[in-house]
Amino acid sequence: MNQAKSLVPAALSFIFRPFLKEGLWQKKHPYSYYADSGSTGIGATVNRQVEVTARRTDKNAIFFNGQSIDLPTVATALNFLDSSPLGIKINSPLPLGWGFGISGASALGALLSADALWKLKTPRSKLVMMAHAAEITDKTGLGTVATQTTGGFLNKLKPGIPPRFQKIRLTGRKLYAVMLGPIATKGILESPESLSRISKAADSALKKIREASRLGLDEILKLSYDYCRQSRLLTGRTESIIRKINRSGGIATMNILGEVVLANIPFGDHSFRQEELIITGEIAQLEK
Repeated sequence: MNQAKSLVPAALSFIFRPFLKEGLWQKKHPYSYYADSGSTGIGATVNRQVEVTARRTDKNAIFFNGQSIDLPTVATALNFLDSSPLGIKINSPLPLGWGFGISGASALGALLSADALWKLKTPRSKLVMMAHAAEITDKTGLGTVATQTTGGFLNKLKPGIPPRFQKIRLTGRKLYAVMLGPIATKGILESPESLSRISKAADSALKKIREASRLGLDEILKLSYDYCRQSRLLTGRTESIIRKINRSGGIATMNILGEVVLANIPFGDHSFRQEELIITGEIAQLEK
């Protein structure tokens, strides 16, 4: 076998509540150290697949949509696996840093493909843990990998890996993503003030979700929008578009963490890139 390929779904995040051990980022730890850290909250997988191919090479190299790239999350994940040099080729229909879980998908896909290529037979649960740990280590996410290995529309009840969750029956529903720009996740995760606001807003939103008699997509979008406002994650541009969508009879929120608006109707201004996304139950897997 000269190469192995995996497919990992992109993911959305509507509400997240961080749970991090004290001193988590003060030194490097074994991947198992991160098992109980991460986030709870609302997330979903969608019908966009990240394709990750591992090839035998003389030295490590990572390519994203044909361009050589320094992607620390993938490098960290492969260091946990401790495999021989690899060429990692990532093809993604969605960009990095826009809140679609592409870093987590790339790390998890790289591990699945590398393990298959080298016939290491590492238990899947350990590979998932490695990808989760790599995301936390490099501050690119806190719970995306849990969503991508479970699939569907989830209320994650326990931080870390393996996740404990409630599935919300929204598979097949459409969302429209209005693409504005990336947001630096690392800067937010490194700020105690930001994390405190996010946690407080999330506690309030998740309490309302637990108490809701009816929980459909529209209700979740409304709660997510309130959460984004209270946590001060909204940008001026996303809030402006959300208000325009509301005036058109739709409901919208911001994708976390990206300057991307998620709505239940298309946005009328076509000067922005828009993606029609469908909630799916797909999970990360090797391509056979």
